[in-house]
Amino acid sequence: MKYERKNKISTKKIGIIATIVAVLIIIVFFMIINIYAKIKTEEEKINNKNNFENIKTGVIEEHYQNGEIIPENDNFFTRLYDGTVKDEEIYEKLFLLVNYTIPSIKDSLKEKNEQEIKKYYNENKEKILTSIGCENQDEFLKFKKIIDKVDKNKFKKAKYDIEKFIEEDEYVTVPIILEYENETIIIKLELLKRNSLENNVKFKPI
Repeated sequence: MKYERKNKISTKKIGIIATIVAVLIIIVFFMIINIYAKIKTEEEKINNKNNFENIKTGVIEEHYQNGEIIPENDNFFTRLYDGTVKDEEIYEKLFLLVNYTIPSIKDSLKEKNEQEIKKYYNENKEKILTSIGCENQDEFLKFKKIIDKVDKNKFKKAKYDIEKFIEEDEYVTVPIILEYENETIIIKLELLKRNSLENNVKFKPI
């Protein structure tokens, strides 16, 4: 009986020790995952910064931050905007607009006539809707006419025209002034009040 009791106690101790070891292994496992995630995050930040430095040309540096453009008057805009779309989504979309979308459109449509521009729109309408938000040919033609004025490589800064902030039922709009070295243009930011799966941020011609 004593042997059986000792055996039961030993088995119980082994079970407790095994449980403790298992818990420790799980804790260590999650610690390793957490450390790895932090390392990857830092690597992504460094890569984003490097990519940003590579494409940045003639830009006022304080308006850039790791692949984002932060417009002047942003503090006033965030007070007025009572929605769920994060600021970072606007900054990133604006960065892509200035550094990729506008240059790409200007290069693709250089010296093209209206019919060729319409053809380009029809062939790329989904991409245009995602990157800009233009929903038809007329909007795209107006947008293209606005950006024709600027030197695509000479962007300086962006600024919200807060006095013209308008709130609708499902979205807000505010003009964004894009200042280039050779020209200043104005487009309209249309921002949903509630997150959607796509097209929370649109840039429309005024």
